[in-house]
Amino acid sequence: MVAPGTWRDEGGNVGTARVLGNALYVRQTRENLDKVRELLALCIAMRPAIHAYDVRDLVKQNEAEAATQPATTHPADRKVEALINAIKTTTGRDTWRDRGGKSSSVAYFEGSLYVTALPGVHDQIAELLRVMRAEVKHSSSR
Repeated sequence: MVAPGTWRDEGGNVGTARVLGNALYVRQTRENLDKVRELLALCIAMRPAIHAYDVRDLVKQNEAEAATQPATTHPADRKVEALINAIKTTTGRDTWRDRGGKSSSVAYFEGSLYVTALPGVHDQIAELLRVMRAEVKHSSSR
């Protein structure tokens, strides 16, 4: 992807790249080294990362909800399922592993969602949760 034709193992006469241990050693022109650095930075930025989102405020049940729900199902469980569905429906729609994607997954544990996703999907999730919290705050003040 960087300066094809200049790499020695592809018939060029300038560039070499080798991995030794945990290090990548590159010999190339100054201009092409800058391009290699940019490509590596992009690869690192596009790597899925795990973030934890505290969602206790969004999945807690109020007393009115508790009174209307059957005792066999926990209302918080339904809220967690609905929250996860909202996230998967509105953010990174083609990335979720259980929906045919390759990079995003989500799990709930003890009041937090643990999400593995690309940086852009995390940005979308943070915005969705911000909007949800604003709506909950707005509706509770009515």
